Amino acid sequence: MAAPCHARRLQASPAFCSPAASGQRSAAALPRRQLARQALCSWQRQRAVAAAAAPRDFDKDRFEAANKDYAKLTQQIEDTAVEVVEGLQGTSLFLVGMMGSGKSTVGKLVSKALGYCFFDTDTLIESVTNKKVREIFAEDGEDNFREIETQVLAELSPFKNCVIATGGGVPTRAENWGHMQGGITVWLNGQPTLLAHRVVGDGTESRPLLSQSGEQSDAEQQQADAYTAAVARLTALLDERRPLYQDADITVSLEGSGPDADIGAPAMEVAYRVLAAINQRIKDDAEERKRRMEFEIVREDLPASMTVIESPAAAAQAAKEAEDPFLP
Repeated sequence: MAAPCHARRLQASPAFCSPAASGQRSAAALPRRQLARQALCSWQRQRAVAAAAAPRDFDKDRFEAANKDYAKLTQQIEDTAVEVVEGLQGTSLFLVGMMGSGKSTVGKLVSKALGYCFFDTDTLIESVTNKKVREIFAEDGEDNFREIETQVLAELSPFKNCVIATGGGVPTRAENWGHMQGGITVWLNGQPTLLAHRVVGDGTESRPLLSQSGEQSDAEQQQADAYTAAVARLTALLDERRPLYQDADITVSLEGSGPDADIGAPAMEVAYRVLAAINQRIKDDAEERKRRMEFEIVREDLPASMTVIESPAAAAQAAKEAEDPFLP
């Protein structure tokens, strides 16, 4: 049977394993610090919109103070990335997590720091089908979307030196884990309230699973109502998917503190957490391998019921050596 047209189109793409193939040509060409600034600006916009979504006192001075360590954090990312690149030796990274967890934004920062290619599976799906994700859900159904998603992962799985931001539902299919087993899976873990602030700030129109909740957004709908509906839907989805996400190799928290409490830590901070967690995992694995190689059999620790019997050949050799110490 011939492969579906979107699969053939994906396989035939000559520039598939390149930043441009994921629709990120402009991001790949940006200097690392400029890309980080863009992520910071995006976080600031989310912060302001999220404040409106859940009315409360918003301290602008505290918000601005949270950005003072920007240059220091950028340097920490670069320094940690040097160690991680050496330890990874080309191993690809797969970012998993709920919608609103920042997989694409964080993935771009991590890929830039490591010198890796970046891919977003949703962007690739839209490219090969010439449809938006929401259109695929509406016209073809979620099952068809998941099938295409699995095919995209299958195409990406052999490649090294890649950071891949996956769709929120990727872990729900067992075969997808098989496609990701050659890399390191990182779960960006955030609470539903945090994720709701983010998706409401970005707009729920492009989130088909949120629109299915029955709370369709329109220009007149209060953002507070949209936030409440998003929390309910995200809570249900996360309860269903949490056991699957927990199978990831590494878990990174999105939680923030102070003025970041509602929408979580900025993308730059999360990117640093990802790199630091991977670096620590590499070191821990190296220590574990070293520990397993350093062992000795201590006879005193043998169970009392066991008797150690010396080899007859070894006993004969020892007797000969005792008679003539000059034997070779």
